[in-house]
Amino acid sequence: MGHEDCGCKQSLNAIAELTREYELMEQQREFERLQYKIKRLIDNSMMGLRFQDRIFDNYNAITDQQKIALRVANNFCGRFAKDVHCKGLFFSGAVGTGKTHLAAAIANRIMKEHYIPVLFGTAPGLLNKIKHSFDDGSGDKIANMLCNVPLLIIDDLGKEYARKNADGWSWVHETLYEVINQRYENYLPLIVTTNLTLPELEKRVDKAIVSRLVEMCDGIQCNWEDYRMKKAAGAA
Repeated sequence: MGHEDCGCKQSLNAIAELTREYELMEQQREFERLQYKIKRLIDNSMMGLRFQDRIFDNYNAITDQQKIALRVANNFCGRFAKDVHCKGLFFSGAVGTGKTHLAAAIANRIMKEHYIPVLFGTAPGLLNKIKHSFDDGSGDKIANMLCNVPLLIIDDLGKEYARKNADGWSWVHETLYEVINQRYENYLPLIVTTNLTLPELEKRVDKAIVSRLVEMCDGIQCNWEDYRMKKAAGAA
């Protein structure tokens, strides 16, 4: 009986060890699968390399306004992870105030922690991608992606160049309206950054577009010192 008991214990210990090894291998495989998924999400997000390391932890929030902006951006990620039809965010303010940093931090959190697709780009850049892709027949495909991706981030809205026709509209206005209106109708959120005030933006992109953005997004005003200029002055 003693020898049998010893053999049983050895077998049980071996099985336990093999089970632990299997679980570790499964955890490693799951980790690698998620890392591959994150890489694919980032590679397909249109986000430039500079913004792929923008996270909430390296956002320099000093003033009360900056801390509020950081908290609102952070809270959005939790809301969006629970409900992809939640309201978006509209960051407005002067250049160099960290609007793009916060928008990129949202994109990185959503992709790296919640594994949800995001598209990120400047308004001129996204519009150029659509326009130039018509040459190879993929223009509609890119426009549809912007309309239907779970989260779209438009940086620097109002910087796009628009040559108006006799009706006061242009291809740029029509394309922006189509993308934003499709998302508006389907409760798909937007993150928008701009250096313009709402009246200035209305003159730039049209009242119909701005009206939808106001309804779709919570506004965050970023009215503080230009961080880039302050940093450059400190280094001089």
